[in-house]
Amino acid sequence: MKRLSKFATALICFAAVLVIFCGTFLIYVNIVASDYDKVQPEKIVEQIVDKLKSGSIMSEIDFDKLCSNRYENNDPSEYRESYYSKVVGKDLTYRVLASESGELSKTYVVKCGEENVGKIKLKGKNPRTRLLFFTSADWSLEEFIPALADTVYNLKVYCPEGVKAKINGVELSEEEREEQTGTPSYAVSGLLKAPEITYFNSEGEEIPYTAENNIVKPVLYNYTITLPKGVSVLVNGKAITGTASAGKEVFNVREMEEPKVVVKDGMGKEFSYVDGEKVPLFGYSVSIPENCTLAVEGMTFSEPETVDNPDAELLLKYAGVTLPKLKNYEFALFSDSVNATVSDGGKTKTFNVPHGSSHISPDTLETVPENISKEINVLNVMELWSKFMTDDIGGGDNGLSVISKYLIPNSDYAKYARQWAYGIDITFVSDHVIKSFDNEKVSNFTSYGDNCFSCSVYFEKKMGLYRGTTYLYKDKTDVFNSVVYFVKIDDGSWRIAVMHENLGDDDESDEE
Repeated sequence: MKRLSKFATALICFAAVLVIFCGTFLIYVNIVASDYDKVQPEKIVEQIVDKLKSGSIMSEIDFDKLCSNRYENNDPSEYRESYYSKVVGKDLTYRVLASESGELSKTYVVKCGEENVGKIKLKGKNPRTRLLFFTSADWSLEEFIPALADTVYNLKVYCPEGVKAKINGVELSEEEREEQTGTPSYAVSGLLKAPEITYFNSEGEEIPYTAENNIVKPVLYNYTITLPKGVSVLVNGKAITGTASAGKEVFNVREMEEPKVVVKDGMGKEFSYVDGEKVPLFGYSVSIPENCTLAVEGMTFSEPETVDNPDAELLLKYAGVTLPKLKNYEFALFSDSVNATVSDGGKTKTFNVPHGSSHISPDTLETVPENISKEINVLNVMELWSKFMTDDIGGGDNGLSVISKYLIPNSDYAKYARQWAYGIDITFVSDHVIKSFDNEKVSNFTSYGDNCFSCSVYFEKKMGLYRGTTYLYKDKTDVFNSVVYFVKIDDGSWRIAVMHENLGDDDESDEE
């Protein structure tokens, strides 16, 4: 038999040693993996879940202690029976709560379907790592917290000096007071029913409170700000939501400590608000034709709905004119006018728009063009209407024959004028004298063909009121601020078709 070379003998010996080493290593890995599996925290969790399903855990739960607190009078037997029916024989699941877990602490929530039935808290010790990646520890049960109610209330109740708080009619205990600087607070935990919370001031008067995220605070600063639409309100740097009311936004400020309130307009300008102070805001309502777009000094608008022009029906009736549909933009600013640009894709025009209601289009002119003003003096006609409404035209028909020359026969305005001229109400107009018409302005002329146009008319009628016949005792100013539509009827004369007040010129905030 041929003898093996020394190299072959050495190779066989090395291979034998390698086989023995690999076998030993695999056995060691298997032992480590088995030990790792045995000390996994889920093993303890599964044991507790099994005890819940079987009901054997019921004897380990101190229902008397869980149901006993100084603020509630709960029946332990009632909660025992309810909890038994909730877990025994049921299909229970569990998952780790990462937000409440760490390297040597783990919290698991146990559920029956979507309903929480308890928490399992584990603690670990002797952490170790074997084979570089098998990290383990010795885990044990720290606490099992059964969920006896759908919601368990754990509250942080703030109670400033001079203020008292009660829960279900019981005053807070000093044992629950938290050791911290600033406003005193109390930790009240384990309430099984929604608590009734009351706060009282030093005079014994009940005061409101807020409860958010289990934090309860008395409301010592409580006021309401009513503002035009299109503004935002920040309380301590956080925006609050308003509610719509009568075309405005109502913001409620309810804080325990004096808040920093900032009102921000549509252009981002800010105003630091103090309770009871008037906010110098001006409201705008700008309407444009539906085929146009609006830009206001860099403001961002959401696209509004397209609506019918509120004057469309009467204009169609009296002039056969079909007004375009409108898009209406509402916002508020700290300035009483703003530059607004309107475009129809072809023509673009910029206006200095006053606060209040405005209608603009690329075809809008600043005032009445000369060819129209030669046919009708809009300002004189509307001042004549104002005189008619205060019985200052005179004549046996109280001025009806004069004003009728500017009204469409048988129109709603013509009927109203006749009713006013011959009705009882005109006799109650106070004795007065017209001193002057001031701040007269005609603007925003818009044509709707050859036979219809609209414009904005503003003036202030200054009057002196009389007591008796000779003694002037009071001054009064009537403001006329309206959008007026004129139409040309068959005889070629211009007549008033529609007029409506230019609302919003006196927008301001209201505080309560």
